[in-house]
Amino acid sequence: MNITVLDFEQVAKCYKPYVEGIYALEQRAQDHREAINSLQTEAEGIIKSEESLVLDDSTKQENRQRIQALQQEAMLKDQTFKADADETQRKLVGEAYEGITNVVNKFVSDSDDVDMVLNRSEVVYFSEDNNITEKIIEELKTADLYTEQRLRGHEQPQQ
Repeated sequence: MNITVLDFEQVAKCYKPYVEGIYALEQRAQDHREAINSLQTEAEGIIKSEESLVLDDSTKQENRQRIQALQQEAMLKDQTFKADADETQRKLVGEAYEGITNVVNKFVSDSDDVDMVLNRSEVVYFSEDNNITEKIIEELKTADLYTEQRLRGHEQPQQ
């Protein structure tokens, strides 16, 4: 029985659909931060105007209500974004695992000498002769699923 090892994380780092999905999520996060900063800037402007101007009680009440509305809007946007980002991350990881598994299965079916593939993170010791990571990366390139673009400090799929 020939047992081989695959470094799933290394493969995921160059798996184009996953990397592109992470970068799209990163862009959504940047847009979210800008939206929250805009709300914060508006609230700070209201507070500064109250400090520098003499306002009647009605205007002060309106300002407090507007600040409260801005805070609530920011909290809702933040909660919604976090939930969406978590779901997107789970989906990306699942799709990456499925896609990479499909590439591995094709590689194994085309090979007569592979009986089992284990994830490197699950193996205490293995000979580099049994490491098929680079072969799978070559398969990604052949299938146009490879990217040179690298992730910066993002979680990688763990399988």
